Amino acid sequence: MRIEVSGAKSASICSMAFFSGAAVSQVFDSTHQRQALVYATDYPPARAAVEAETIKFSGGAYFDEQGEPYFHYDHDQTRYFGPPSHKIDRAWDKINKHRYFLISDEEAREAWGADYEQYYKWPGQNGIPSGYVAGIDVLHKLHCVNHIRKALNPDYYNMTGSTKFERYHIDHCLDIVRQSLECSSDLTLNPTRWWPGLDDGKNFIDSDQVHTFRNFTKVRQ
Repeated sequence: MRIEVSGAKSASICSMAFFSGAAVSQVFDSTHQRQALVYATDYPPARAAVEAETIKFSGGAYFDEQGEPYFHYDHDQTRYFGPPSHKIDRAWDKINKHRYFLISDEEAREAWGADYEQYYKWPGQNGIPSGYVAGIDVLHKLHCVNHIRKALNPDYYNMTGSTKFERYHIDHCLDIVRQSLECSSDLTLNPTRWWPGLDDGKNFIDSDQVHTFRNFTKVRQ
C-alpha cells in the first residue's frame, strides 16, 4: 500500500524533521563540547558543573591621544585590579572564600592514587569530622594571582618582601600561573590595534576578544 502525503503535510513533516534533527544536533554538540571540557584529573563531584561559556574578555589596553593608558570597563563590572581598596579586596575575598574542604578516604584514593595517605588529613576536632584537606586548583591559581597583585602594592598590604618565604611565595605563584597558561593553551586569535598617541603611533595587542571556556560561576557554586 502506498500512502500519499499532501504538499502541506509533506512540508510540515519535512519541517518537523529538520527542526528535530537540528535540536538533536544541538544537544549532541552541546554534550560533546561539555565532554571535551571534562578531564580525567577533574574532581568527580565537580564534573557535572562543567559547562562551556563564550564571553568577551575585558581588561585590554586602551590609550588616549597623549598615549596615556587606561582601562575600559562596564559601569557595573566587578573590578579586581587597580589602586588597592576595600572594594577590590572584597571582590577577591568573594572568589577565594571556602576554597578548602574535606574529602573522604575513598575520594582521596580516587584523586591521588594508592599513596594518598602521604597527604595531610584533618584528625577531626570541634565538631568538624576528619578528612583530607583539599581544594579545587582554579581557586588556588586565583589565590596566586591575588597574592601577586598584593605584592605589587607592598606598603598597602604590609608585604615588604624582606623574608625568604615571601619571595618564595611570589615565585611559586608566578610559576603556577605560567604552568596553568601553558596547560590551557588558549588558541583564541588576538588582533592588534593602532594607537596614534602611543609612542608617536604604535600598534598594541587587543586582548578583549571572545573566548570559549568553562563557566567559572557554575564551577564556583
